[in-house]
Amino acid sequence: QREALDAAGLSVEQTHAPFNRYGSYEPALFAEYYRRAFETSRILGAKYVVVHADEYRPAGRYDEQQILSYTCDFLAPWVDFAAKNGLVVAVENLFEDKAFPEIDGKNRYTARVEELLAVIERFHTPEVGCCWDFGHARCAFGDGMLDALRQAAPYLVCTHVHDNNHREDQHLLPFLGEIGWEAHMALLREHGYQGKLSFEFVYGRIPDALIPSCLETAR
Repeated sequence: QREALDAAGLSVEQTHAPFNRYGSYEPALFAEYYRRAFETSRILGAKYVVVHADEYRPAGRYDEQQILSYTCDFLAPWVDFAAKNGLVVAVENLFEDKAFPEIDGKNRYTARVEELLAVIERFHTPEVGCCWDFGHARCAFGDGMLDALRQAAPYLVCTHVHDNNHREDQHLLPFLGEIGWEAHMALLREHGYQGKLSFEFVYGRIPDALIPSCLETAR
């Protein structure tokens, strides 16, 4: 794959580590998939490996410090791998997806900006930053998403760009949902963000015949 990318003049900006929130893999297999993801990212020459920091399953109580400790222990070997291989672990902001029982109105770690920052600041190293997902932020924070981005902006290294109506993670083209893109781009400019704007769209919803025009619109 690396040879094919090089031949086409393409480079890899970011990859995405697997996630096991829905219990699809046995722990040993999931650990192996995680290892492969980081090793593949190294081979492809990626800059960032995006991770979901919500593998802990709260039961009985939502203990933020316990979850933070578990999360950082889980990520620590991969932060070390990143440091040795020129990668950055980019922790992605999430949202409450309502797929699991809530405890005190919460079930998914890093769906709140203070939890996202707690993970990044616990490591306190250039090898850990933030992947800001605009669609997730709209679902999580609604009209408060600009303030949330302002808090995360000093740690921002990469993005997932898509839009929605606040009620569903729809992965729409920008301006087809409710996000105020002008204000968000101004904030990125204010903080000196120099990274990519990486579109993250849902496949399968657009008829094949319309895909070329949709891609042209996105471009």
